[in-house]
This record gives sequence, C-alpha cells and structure tokens, in this order.
Amino acid sequence: MTIGSSILMIVAGAILRYAVTWHIHGLNLPALGLILAIAGIITLVIRLIWLFNPDLGGQRPPTDPPAELGGWPANRSPLPPRGHASPPVSTGPHGWRPEDHSR
Repeated sequence: MTIGSSILMIVAGAILRYAVTWHIHGLNLPALGLILAIAGIITLVIRLIWLFNPDLGGQRPPTDPPAELGGWPANRSPLPPRGHASPPVSTGPHGWRPEDHSR
C-alpha cells in the first residue's frame, strides 16, 4: 500500500465519521469511518518507517552490474579517469571542427 492510498483511507474514514449523516439499517457509518481512518494511519506510519529505513526492506540495490550482464571489466574502472577528454567528434561536413577555425 502506498502513502497516497493510506492518505485516501484516512480522508474517506474522516468523511464517513464526521460528514455523512445518512442512516443505513445494519451499518454504522461512523464506526466504519473510524476503522478506515485508523487503518490508514497505521499503514501510513508503517510505510513511512519503511521509506526512511531501507534496511527493513530486505533487499538492497546492487552495487555492481550483475555477472550475466558482464559486470565491470577487471582491468579498468567503470568511469574514465578524471582529466582525460574523449577524442574530438566531427560536427560538420568533411570533418569540420570548431577548434580548426578559432584562430
């Protein structure tokens, strides 16, 4: 259950508890609204605890690519070293580059 659905349960419960004046034979709407509001509050608290404490989820995101996808190559790091630029790319017809005409 998401945070939005928990809030929706709380709102629906409050409406049934405090705003509805209908009387349905065999159904106590204020009690039903109270039950919905309490259930919404409980699920909201559980969801927020779970959101702010990821260790309770049981699974953590992987830190390395899975082996079936090849993983990181053993002889190089996943990111290029700092300070090394990639080779220039031609941007125009016949390999024209802006730095060729900057003089």
